[in-house]
Amino acid sequence: MKSFVLILSFLLFVSAITCISTNWRSDDEVIALYEEWLVKHQKLYSSLGEKIKRFEIFKDNLRYIDQQNHYNKVNHMNFTLGLNQFADLTLDEFSSIYLGTSVDYEQIISSNPNHDDVEEDILKEDVVELPDSVDWREKGVVFPIRNQGKCGSCWTFSAVASIETLNGIKKGHMIALSEQELLDCETISQGCKGGHYNNAFAYVAKNGITSEEKYPYIFRQGQCYQKEKVVKISGYKRVPRNNGGQLQSAVAQQVVSVAVKCESKDFQFYDRGIFSGACGPILDHAVNIVGYGSKGGANYWIMRNSWGTNWGENGYMRIQKNSKHYEGHCGIAMQPSYPV
Repeated sequence: MKSFVLILSFLLFVSAITCISTNWRSDDEVIALYEEWLVKHQKLYSSLGEKIKRFEIFKDNLRYIDQQNHYNKVNHMNFTLGLNQFADLTLDEFSSIYLGTSVDYEQIISSNPNHDDVEEDILKEDVVELPDSVDWREKGVVFPIRNQGKCGSCWTFSAVASIETLNGIKKGHMIALSEQELLDCETISQGCKGGHYNNAFAYVAKNGITSEEKYPYIFRQGQCYQKEKVVKISGYKRVPRNNGGQLQSAVAQQVVSVAVKCESKDFQFYDRGIFSGACGPILDHAVNIVGYGSKGGANYWIMRNSWGTNWGENGYMRIQKNSKHYEGHCGIAMQPSYPV
């Protein structure tokens, strides 16, 4: 470890002029942060060269986080970035490993015979006024945050979370369901390379789904097994696209699956607050909306992720609601669906 620190000190010395000119952190502080981060996230590398490579990426990411947090503070933006388990990854590496909904939506419609091509009008004339806030976690129908690992299986976690909550609401008790069954057995999607929760819903409507206990998650695609089914749904509905009012009505009734554009460093390093930062260019990640609310006049969706509890607010993000973008912030209103 001593030799490693000396090498890092030399590398940092090379960039000392830049650090001084920008009033950035000291060399010793950056090294100390890196060492603490390695221990916290139990990071082990195959060689000293790899450690140094990852340190350089870590340093660049830390600089971005500091600069963005300063910008947010000056401009009164209500979110903060922080060092998390992804701090040693470039944006390209992060995207290629953890994102998995980069698929053509219209192709899903045409290729999936079980796809329900009807967008349901959720808001009815006789519906009572929607509550100001909803949080399905408080009603005991949302399981603790899970972690998809280094597999683009977010679409399975999004589908399972929505189905678990629906079952909890309808049946009065919770059953943890198997993401691994969807990863292994739903053949229209591409496993760890990506998929869509609508395909997962169609699979469960046709076949049912087993429990997490009977078919546990193994962080990679494996052989398909058919275990005893514990839950089956009738199908799924699509909330009309780009309609925040319809989406709010759906979330007031149950947890909803959505896709978001999250290929950005702001999203990668989100730590806390109401996110209004940079998004990616395309829909590339599947998550859930488990509620909505407001704080200090700022409205937000409560977004449930599948990257473990070290990301965001214990695995969740509060993301800007009533965005000026018709498709919602980061495209959150573009493809909402929910099981029935």
